[in-house]
Formats: sequence, structure tokens, C-alpha cells
Amino acid sequence: MNEQHCGDQAKRNFKVYEQLKGQYVDWAAVALFYSALHYVDAWLLAQGSRRPLGHSSRAQYLSKWDVPDEVQSAYQSLREVSELARYENWNGVLDNQRLDQLESNEYQTVVGHFR
Repeated sequence: MNEQHCGDQAKRNFKVYEQLKGQYVDWAAVALFYSALHYVDAWLLAQGSRRPLGHSSRAQYLSKWDVPDEVQSAYQSLREVSELARYENWNGVLDNQRLDQLESNEYQTVVGHFR
């Protein structure tokens, strides 16, 4: 896996997010997170790092490369909402309005830093 592949995957996941967000809020949240994750991975590869093997190693890389706290926090928020959508009862917590906020705030913070 290389930087170009990760960047392409990030764009593809964002397109999936856009297609899902009207009807499938849970899966849209997952696609939004994975778009951000692939931007992070592309950036890490560009820095000469290896591609992280999991979420905890990715967090360690972000800390190692001195990524600003607000970017790490935004990324973590996207991850948490994705996990909520996949593993918990997200009804009443996650809706299209919350998705719009995630996209405008956390996602744009992450992508703005790593793109």
C-alpha cells in the first residue's frame, strides 16, 4: 500500500459518505471516518513512516510526529462516532445534523492538516 492508494481510498470513501448520508446515517459516519483515516495514512507514508497496523499504532504515530492536539482530537472524535455507529445504539445520538457538524468541523480539521 502506498501514499497514492491511500489518497485515492480517502476520496472514494468520501464519495460513499456523500451517497449514504441522506438515508444511512450510521454507515455514512463510518465512511467519513475511513476517509479521514486514509488521509492520515497517506500523510504518514509521505513522512517516511510505515502504514500503521491498527488504530492504536496510528495514534502513536500521530503523537510521534507532533500532530497538533486539536487535529488528534478531531480524528479521535470521528473514530468514536464510527465505533458508536458500528457497535452501539446510535439512535438519538447520531443523525444528519450531527453528520453535517462532523463533516464541517472534525473532518475538515483532519483533512485540512493531512491533505
